[in-house]
Amino acid sequence: MLRLTSRIDYGIRALVRLAELGPRGVMTAIQLSEVEQIPVQFLEQILVSLRRAGLIRSIRGPGGGYTLARPADQITVKEVFEVLEGPTVLAKCLDPMNDEGCDWQRKCVARLLFERLQESLSRILEGTTLADLVRMGREAGVLQPEHEPEPTA
Repeated sequence: MLRLTSRIDYGIRALVRLAELGPRGVMTAIQLSEVEQIPVQFLEQILVSLRRAGLIRSIRGPGGGYTLARPADQITVKEVFEVLEGPTVLAKCLDPMNDEGCDWQRKCVARLLFERLQESLSRILEGTTLADLVRMGREAGVLQPEHEPEPTA
């Protein structure tokens, strides 16, 4: 069974939550853990990886926490996958780092399918940003709609 890891699942959910807050939004690891129901110790490990990769930054002191390091429309899902799990390769024979090679490479029908799947997956991951996920979540009713600023008197 092809299955995404919990690191990817939790990492995407935490980043989308930060993206939803906007450029000035900040949340602590504990707040993210509570809102997204992610074990805090595991989330902290994920946040460290995301911070080291420059996708989020931490703010110290009162009112501190985590925020996106770049605008949500400039962070692709592919970047998140690569930070948290490395290159996204569906089959060993498609991995450019695979030194073993494959004797069946030139006559393998399965590889033709794997290549098509890999191309589609790469296109989706590269073409989807955190801002896209926030928009999709709002359209689907999974995330709350943006709040309009209250008019001032």
